[in-house]
Amino acid sequence: MAQHKLFCIPGTWEAVAAAERLGRIEPGSEIGMLTGVTDLLDRTIFDVVYVNYPASVGPIPGGGESVLDALGHPSYRASRDMAIAEVIRLIRAHEGSFGLLGYSQGGAVASLVGRELVSGSLRARMGDCRWLHAIASPHRASGQTFPLGNQLAGQGISCDPTADTGSIDWFDYCLPGDIYGDADPASTYLRLGYELAVELSLVDPFAMIAALAEGLLRGGLRAAITELGEDPQSMIHKVAVTAATLVTFQQTFPHDKYGVREIVPGLTALRHSANHLNFWGLRTPVTDDIRPPVTALLYR
Repeated sequence: MAQHKLFCIPGTWEAVAAAERLGRIEPGSEIGMLTGVTDLLDRTIFDVVYVNYPASVGPIPGGGESVLDALGHPSYRASRDMAIAEVIRLIRAHEGSFGLLGYSQGGAVASLVGRELVSGSLRARMGDCRWLHAIASPHRASGQTFPLGNQLAGQGISCDPTADTGSIDWFDYCLPGDIYGDADPASTYLRLGYELAVELSLVDPFAMIAALAEGLLRGGLRAAITELGEDPQSMIHKVAVTAATLVTFQQTFPHDKYGVREIVPGLTALRHSANHLNFWGLRTPVTDDIRPPVTALLYR
């Protein structure tokens, strides 16, 4: 029997893409970016559970429109909130230690469930949550990283940061320029664009940013900016910076590079996460007073 449960939350759009590619996926299928972590884990230590869409939906059939039909055409916000509810249900049904691992929209879910563990409805279970690894979370707090991790100037695009990590071994992984986790809210309209985008029907991250770019020119984002009534000179500057940021993001698209681009010398985010989990999964629980400092060098 494995020592710990690990709840893994990909983006719901990853389940849609997998169903279209494979023809059908079953609840709990191991899919997407997070397999770059879980394929490396010792399964005698971790019982891996994928939460790739609300369990009540059942198997998702492939074949274009039928995939979203099966999901009920949820918005980004609705699918995220359904995933949050499902993870909370799974935590309450599980006795013992566990961890959370999330990427992109799943990173948002992990961050917001983490908030419930630290200061919300799951406070009584915070001590059981050994790890929370959020990859490209829209709720990354400014400066939040991992031991000896990369330092970024920005924060999650939602501008709703989860800064209090409590006693959880909480890592936030974000590559420079990935505006899902490394956005500049002061000099851009990215937060406003995100607030509009999360109400739209479920789309992949590239399509979401493309929609923001289109909306900046002639759609809902442009109208929302106008309604703010800001000083015209300031508005023109922020629109220009926002447009340049979106173009750079689309050209480089760091959001899907967590398995190939080093986040610290010699390690990708996925490899660092897997190495850390394998190392400490075997040694947990340990008390804080005897636990040695964690450094990236331990996991090479």
